[in-house]
Amino acid sequence: KKNWLYVTTAATVLALAACSSNKETTASKTPLGTQTKFATEAVNDAEAIKGGTLKYALVASSGFKGVFIDELAQDSLDSTISSQIDASIFEFDENRQLTNTGLASIDFDVEGKSVTVTLNSKDYKWSDGQPVTIDDYIFTYQSIGHKDYTGSRYNSKYENVVGMKEFHEGKADSVSGLEKIDDYSVKIHFKEMRPSMKLAGGALSAYIMPKHIFSTIPVAEWDKSEYVRGTKFVGLGAFKLESIIPGESVTLVPNEHYYKGRAKLDKVVMEIVSPDNIVSEMKAGKYDIAEMPNAQYESYKDLTNVNLVSTFKSSFEYVAFHLGKFDKASGKNITDPNAKMSDPVLRQAIAYALDMDTVGESLYHGLLRGTNSIIIPFFKDVYNAEQEGFKYNPEKAKQMLEEAGYKDVDGDGIRENKDGSPLSITFAARTRDDANESLIQQYLLWWKEIGLD
Repeated sequence: KKNWLYVTTAATVLALAACSSNKETTASKTPLGTQTKFATEAVNDAEAIKGGTLKYALVASSGFKGVFIDELAQDSLDSTISSQIDASIFEFDENRQLTNTGLASIDFDVEGKSVTVTLNSKDYKWSDGQPVTIDDYIFTYQSIGHKDYTGSRYNSKYENVVGMKEFHEGKADSVSGLEKIDDYSVKIHFKEMRPSMKLAGGALSAYIMPKHIFSTIPVAEWDKSEYVRGTKFVGLGAFKLESIIPGESVTLVPNEHYYKGRAKLDKVVMEIVSPDNIVSEMKAGKYDIAEMPNAQYESYKDLTNVNLVSTFKSSFEYVAFHLGKFDKASGKNITDPNAKMSDPVLRQAIAYALDMDTVGESLYHGLLRGTNSIIIPFFKDVYNAEQEGFKYNPEKAKQMLEEAGYKDVDGDGIRENKDGSPLSITFAARTRDDANESLIQQYLLWWKEIGLD
């Protein structure tokens, strides 16, 4: 028996923008190839065992928060657990294009500015045995727009639904743009059609929750409910919760009502394991699956009782700049033209000073790479490997700063502002592991080499 180690390949870009929802442009190192370090799957030709318990290591330095519904979850650990006990209404392909193979099919009417969502079966059931209807989807769409909703999902894509803004502001009792056709289909009317409606995580909501449960609980109290944090959770996933040790582990059993058929396993145990211990635990064969820390690759690369598989992450790391503030009243980012980092030349020089592929190889064993855009290789159908990006070029960075007027006036090796006043840049970084600390220190060294403090 060989266990599986998942190794993710992260991409890093430098975002030349404010740390907000409105990005200006991006910077990066050389274009990232489309090949992962290892195979993306492992094939076992042996006969499948019957039943059994799968032990899944959740590698993290702290526990999960225990908010298991997608509509409220904001923690990646919670979302990983939720993925086993709940499901979105739509499925998508390898390019994240929505398909009609999941719980529902989609019909786009671009000219009519509407989307019709139809359940693919009238026999779907929640994990408690209650029937799934389109009312559950409508209820979820509307509830996320409720003024008492405490999650983070409500945004402009919801306000793009006709009547949603009025409902959110308490000016209407329901969302006029959610037109129920029958018990299994709804037509959603939008103010404008957006290309991302055809993508997972895009402008068409995929959330669905059991109306027969949550309609009896005030929206403001959802996050305190046992249906969110406890074993009463009702979902559409392959498994359901049997027991929970808060912050430490969950035990799952098959959902006999799962729309793709009952899982063949008897149980799944998902446990928090410290990054400091995961290599020894996998070596001892305690867990069947784990997503391994990239920085520790050297310590587990030669394990003989595991299969290593890898994939590109669907996310990227970035450096952002403080260019202004978010104005809550207007809902807009307000740029300050006098902000320290407002000069694009200064931001571009900072980008040219970073050699991400070098540190990715030396600190993360090739499992972290620079990329050329915020559209990363994970999005295979739209990623542009030919885009130039910002290649490592410290001499160009120095020249740009010099020509823009950032000169070393007093000869101490550190550049001053254009008016001769001191230029000191404050860089905030999250505390992670030793490799990340070394990465941050390398950033600071590279920036000092081009004369920036």
